[in-house]
Amino acid sequence: MTNARKGTLDPAKTSLTGTAASEEQFSLDKLGNWTHYLTQTNGATTLDQTRTHNAANEMGTITTTTGSAWTSSVHDAAGNMINEMADALKLADPDATSLRLFL
Repeated sequence: MTNARKGTLDPAKTSLTGTAASEEQFSLDKLGNWTHYLTQTNGATTLDQTRTHNAANEMGTITTTTGSAWTSSVHDAAGNMINEMADALKLADPDATSLRLFL
């Protein structure tokens, strides 16, 4: 999936009518990492990010041009994300016994 939209369906239920209430767009590299992430609300961009990944396929820097900046990730020698980025993602599912990332 590279695009997700929420809004009102047209009568044929094949598309949205007018501007989507919310939208997410993802650009992926060959390994499926998000290289670009964009969110919009009622057509206005609310978050626009580019992301880098290293040779070990770990997320590196996150550059934000629109919206609140996110903390870039930090990894230990085993490749585990160890900074507040990992903590923030864990908050989304506090009962999870492991953290699975699709970044």
